[in-house]
Amino acid sequence: MKNKDEKVKALPKDIDLETITFTFSQEENCIDGGDGEELIIEAKSSLGITRDEGAFFVLKTEQWAFDGDEMQEIINACKESVNKMIWK
Repeated sequence: MKNKDEKVKALPKDIDLETITFTFSQEENCIDGGDGEELIIEAKSSLGITRDEGAFFVLKTEQWAFDGDEMQEIINACKESVNKMIWK
């Protein structure tokens, strides 16, 4: 990642990004069954994502089964998306 001084705002001046919601779905897992699974990850910040130049991630789900590094890969994809929205 570039250092902060090298970044340029990607959004138009005076437009602030407050929250981003990512919704993921997958088929039910082989142990519990069900109708499929949904994972919601909200990227949010106390002052807004662009004002704070980043976000915290809030995970919401009734159930999301995963193995290995899958969850980290999903979170990394969310982080990359947030960075693309606020910096180019």
